[in-house]
Amino acid sequence: DYKRRQACEALAEMGPMGKRAIPDLIKRLEDVNLGVREFAELALSKMGPDAVGPLEEVLGHDDPAVRLHAAAAIIGIDPTHRAASEELVNAVTGIGNAELASKAREVLIKLGPKAVPLLEPKLHDPYAPVRLYIVKTLGDMRENATAAVPALIRLAKKDRDVSVREAAIKAMAAIGPREAVAV
Repeated sequence: DYKRRQACEALAEMGPMGKRAIPDLIKRLEDVNLGVREFAELALSKMGPDAVGPLEEVLGHDDPAVRLHAAAAIIGIDPTHRAASEELVNAVTGIGNAELASKAREVLIKLGPKAVPLLEPKLHDPYAPVRLYIVKTLGDMRENATAAVPALIRLAKKDRDVSVREAAIKAMAAIGPREAVAV
């Protein structure tokens, strides 16, 4: 495990110069060791545009964890990639797998303000738990989610689910400052 992680870490440091290893790194996304998967994801995200095509193929994988690592690597290269964004946003809802939801949240939070337009459409999802997870993710983004404040204000005032309304208020308090989120 340690040697595979070291190899992935070294390839990450090489960046695009290590692009010949892309197929091997793709295989490491399925590694039995979570740490190896994480380092493979990091290395792939450093490979640049040459890794996007092979990673896109992995977005159709049966294992949602493998798809998530591929999506995170793609987002590291191209934050506007639609299919990878959709995979992350779908995973962040946490419905079915809390571990994957946590990983997706981390990636989206790191993405910063660029994640807001990816998350906002899910604020209109008919399923309240989906809206709730998205609102909480926006709150965890703090000041990086200021662009979502108008949508959060609408939710705080009009959502049919009280837990979503409460979460929207808490998210705005986390986003702050008070003047920007006054309802």
